[in-house]
Amino acid sequence: MFLEKVIEKNPELIRCAFAYHQDGTILPDTYILDLDSIVHNAEKMKEEADKYGIELYFMLKQIGRNPLVAEKLIETGFKGAVTVDYKEALRMIQHGIHIANVGHLVQIPMALMKKIIAIALTLMMLCGAVSVFADTNMSTPSKTTDDFTTFEVTVENPVDGKVVAIIPVGDS
Repeated sequence: MFLEKVIEKNPELIRCAFAYHQDGTILPDTYILDLDSIVHNAEKMKEEADKYGIELYFMLKQIGRNPLVAEKLIETGFKGAVTVDYKEALRMIQHGIHIANVGHLVQIPMALMKKIIAIALTLMMLCGAVSVFADTNMSTPSKTTDDFTTFEVTVENPVDGKVVAIIPVGDS
C-alpha cells in the first residue's frame, strides 16, 4: 500500500533507490527519503494547521528516526517529536530535538528512566528559562511503592530556586 503511493507520487525516488542499491551505493535496509518532498508537505500541513490554531508534532520511527528530518520539521514550525519508544527518544535527545512525549509502543527501560526524564525536561523547559539538573547516570529510582515508582528530578529555576518534580512512572 505505502510503496504503491510512492511509485505513483514519486517514481524518481524509486528509480534512484534501485540504482543506488544495484551499484552498491547503499546497503539493503537503508532508508531513502525525499527531504524536499517531506519539507514541502510539512509546510503545507503547517499552513493549514495555523489557520485553526493547531500545533503540529512529528514521529519519525517509521522513517529511521532521522534527526535531519526532525531538524527540518522544527525549522518548518513543528513543535517537536512524539517518540513511541526509548530508542527514538534517545536519538532525538542526542540531536537536541524537543520531545513532547516518550513511550507508547515500548515502555522506557527503568535503567534509562532518569536520563530520559532529565534530558526531556531540559529540552521542554529551555524556553521558560528553567534548567534541569539531575543525576543522569541511570541510577536507581528515588522511591518504589506497591503502586508505582517515582523519580525525583531537581529543577533549578533561576527566579524561584529549586523545585523537585516527582514523576510517577507506573508499576514498580
